[in-house]
This record gives sequence, C-alpha cells and structure tokens, in this order.
Amino acid sequence: IFWEADGVESAVGLAGDGGYAFLVNGKIDGNVIGDRGTQIMMGLIGAALHPDPRRALVVGLGTGGTAGWLSAVPSLKQVDVVELEPAVLQMARYSAPANQNVLAKAEAGAGVRIIFNDAREVLNTTPEKYDLIVSEPSNPYRAGIASLFTREFYQEVAGRLNPGGLFLGWCQAYEIETTSVFVILATLKSVFPHVECWITQVPGDLVFLASAAPPRPNPETVAARLAAPPFAEALRVAWGVEGLEGFLAHHLANDSLVGEISRTVKPAHLNTDDLIPIEYAYAQSVGRQTSFSALDLWSAALAGGRNRPDWAPPNPNPEPQGLNLFLAAAYHNRTINLPAGYFSDSLNLRLQTVSNWLNGNFAASPAQWPGEDRPESRLENLALAESRAWLNQDQALELTAAFEDWWPACADLVRGQLAFQRDRPEEAVAALESAYRRLRISPWEPEAALERGLRLALALADRHPRLAARLYAALGEPLALNLLENSRRALLLDLAGMISQIKVVEVLERWYEPHPVWNEIFLRKRAAAYAAVNHPRLKRALADLEMFLDSTDPSLPALLNAAAPAGQN
Repeated sequence: IFWEADGVESAVGLAGDGGYAFLVNGKIDGNVIGDRGTQIMMGLIGAALHPDPRRALVVGLGTGGTAGWLSAVPSLKQVDVVELEPAVLQMARYSAPANQNVLAKAEAGAGVRIIFNDAREVLNTTPEKYDLIVSEPSNPYRAGIASLFTREFYQEVAGRLNPGGLFLGWCQAYEIETTSVFVILATLKSVFPHVECWITQVPGDLVFLASAAPPRPNPETVAARLAAPPFAEALRVAWGVEGLEGFLAHHLANDSLVGEISRTVKPAHLNTDDLIPIEYAYAQSVGRQTSFSALDLWSAALAGGRNRPDWAPPNPNPEPQGLNLFLAAAYHNRTINLPAGYFSDSLNLRLQTVSNWLNGNFAASPAQWPGEDRPESRLENLALAESRAWLNQDQALELTAAFEDWWPACADLVRGQLAFQRDRPEEAVAALESAYRRLRISPWEPEAALERGLRLALALADRHPRLAARLYAALGEPLALNLLENSRRALLLDLAGMISQIKVVEVLERWYEPHPVWNEIFLRKRAAAYAAVNHPRLKRALADLEMFLDSTDPSLPALLNAAAPAGQN
C-alpha cells in the first residue's frame, strides 16, 4: 500500500505490487492493468453501438478508465461521473496514463464533470438526460451496493435515458451462483424490453446492455468506428483484438436467450429495493466455487444460434469467436476451456499451442502446431516466436514481424531470449534494456511474456555475472503503472546480491522498508545484508526473523549469533 486516506464515506488506498489496484474499505475494487478489459471497454461497447452518442453518465470513478476512454470518443460532448467518495480522485490521478488523463479534462472543464453524490440521488433529481449510462459498482454483497441492481434503480436509469439510449451494467461472473445471474437478468428485463450479454474480461466479468428497443447499427458503420480512435487502440489495449469480428467475439448471448432465462424467474423473486435477495446470495458465494460460468452461458447461446447480436452479419462458424475469446483470456494471462463439439481439431491444436506457451511448456508448443497452418493472430505468432527462441530456432525472428507493431517489448524479449540461447550476452542485454525502456512507457503487452522477460535478466546475470550491474540499472525504476512490481523488486534484490551487500541494502531501504516481505527466505536475506554492513536496522531485522521462526527451533540461537556482529549477540 503506497497511498491511503480516510475519506468522507470510505477508507481508500492504492496497492502497487502488480499494477495499481484501488482498495475501498480493505477490498480491492479494480486493478488498472488487470481489469482493463472491463474498465476500458464497458462504456465503449455502448459508444460503438449508439448511432450518435453525445452525453454519457458513469456511476463510479474508480481508476477513471471508463469515464476517460468515453471522453475520448469524438461525438461525446459531455461525460458526467457520479462518485460517492472524493478521496477516490487520487486513485484516478495515479492512473492518468491509463485513463486518457480524465482528471485534467475535468479540471479544465473539457467535457468531463465529476459529481460527488450518491448515484441514485443524482438520477432521481437531475433534469439531465443521457445517451449512455454506465454502472460498474463494487460487488453486491457489500453493504448498499445491491441497491444498484434493483428494479427501482433500473427504472431511474430508464427515466434518464434519451430515446435510443443504452444502459450498460457490470456483473461479476465469478463467485456467483447461476440463480443470482438469472435474477439480475430478469430484474433488468422487467424494466428494459431489450437486454443482451457481453463479456468484457474473459472469463470473469459480464456487461449487460439494456435498452427500450434493440440497437440496430449498420455493421459497416460500427466497423469504421472500431478502426478509428479511440476504439482501435482500446480493442488492442483491453482485449488484444481488432476489427468488427474481434469486437463481436465478446458478445455472449442475445436478447432472445436472455428473455428465455428471465422467464424462469418468478416476479416475486426479482431484486427490488424492498427485497434484495442478491445481496445475501452474493455473500453466501464469496470465495467459493460456484455453479455459474460465462462460458456455459455462451455454450447455451451457441447451441441455439443466439451468440451474435441481431444486427450483426450472419456467421454460422463459431471458430472466429472461440479463437478471439481464447486469445483474449491468454492475453490477460488466463486460460479457458472452450465448449466441446463446436471447433475443429485444427483450431484445438492451435489453442493447445498457445496454452503450452502460456504455461512455459516451450518444447511442446511448436510441436503441437497443426501442420502447415499459418498463425492467424498476433498472440499465436508471439507464442510460436517465444517458444522457438527458447528452442534456439531461427524462425523466432521471422515471427516477430507479425506482432511487433502492437507489442514491441515482447519482440525485444524474443530477440533477447534467442541471443541468450546462442550465448551472445551483449546482444541479449541490449534487447532486455530496450524492452524495459519500452515498458516504462506503456504496459499494454501480454503479461506472460513480460514476466518471463524479467526472469530472463536473472538467468543472463547468473551466466554472466559482469552484466548484473547493467541489468540492475535497467530495472532500477518501476515499469508503467507499476506493472509486475513485485517481480521487478524481487529481481532487483537478486541482482543486487550478485553485486554487493551494500546494493542489497539499497534495494531493501528503497523498496521494502519498513514493511518487509513476510517469508523466511526474504527475512534471512534482509538480516544477512544488514549484518554485513552493520546497519542500524539489524536489530529490527533479527527480531522480525525471530518472530517469524518458531522460537523453540534449536537452530535459531546459532543462526542469530552467526548473523549478529560482535557485541550484539
């Protein structure tokens, strides 16, 4: 936790161990890197489908991602953000590189207005009307949040939409029972005649699009929008896809299936202000494996041909959608199992290749690739390129041309890996330095490859200790938005140990004190480094180690005596 505040309504803070994550009353409510699929795209789905969006309302500021990216849409002249807690502004300020610098726009009066108030009070009292209303609250098991999922709330939203307006509401797809999802859908459907389901973070986040009438955009118009700013960059950054089919891959179920689901819920069981069943249902499923799966919903939609919106060009072949959803998950360092029976053996082999790469099984990855098939996506090219680099194969360099435009740091890391395998240390370290420079500017690359790119520095320094200081300098400052910060600090500590104990102390002082990592290996390193330089923190380090270890351990006195300088036993 590197920043915290007691606000008017909440205690808030920012964690920085792996991308900025904001906490409200002790619970993480979003990570600027890890949750970008939802934070960036849930508002832009509506902006892409609305014929001419001019005004938008966003419930909750958070990292500022949803409001910021909406503010970059050329047709949107005003984005209002309703935020309950003023201290949240600081979270969005830290996240400026990821949110189109939304606070600067608000402070300059450049089309963004932040309203500190309760969202329902604003909806009930404002005379304003909007083309888009976007709601991404916290989880409904938290006190008060379920009131943003009730019939009355949806009625308030409907009353503030212009004709043709769209509502986009978030719903978690993890730690939730199927009945809870059905109740939310049925409650939405009791107010909005049209409701469809999108997935913004595979496989964990859903967005329900609701409206008085079905959106009927021209596919060519949508495709043109998606090819222009800010949509093209958003698709790349948030989902790792491009174009109309990449966008449509994230549509899970159309209104027909949602209507069928809604009819299974009795009117008496809807989520209302007077009876809020989902608050308690969510609370019962926290931390549990549950019955709902977004991919099961998609499978049901596939079975009935209801996995595409009604306005989209017909495409009876589900393989493009399956490929894009799988790759979007892999882009975020996750794996998913596609529904069985819909996809060819060739596609399944391609996806197995990507899975092997994701898990670091490089020997199996190229061997799994189906025959003479050419990779169709950037991520498949990256998977094959990194795998072939680990196997010291020339084809690795040829494959980088297919993804370097999006992921230049990954291309550097492939070149660095190949140079490492060929024992060309100067070439390898130069490639790693280039990758790390790029990642201090932009973090939007596949995390699995980046994590391995950090570990490659340690392998290179192990083989060539003279390079440890150069690699230490290359990683001396955080990456953009604190990407992989825990890994970077741990690597700095290991590299420092190859240089001197003084360097280890520098790392400890700058990045770890006064709250050290609470495990035995770290605490031993810390005590040894402070002992070596007779540091003033040595007494504290020894006490922390003693506290961690069982004081009845017979080896403890000898360990402490060996670590302490003379006179401090």
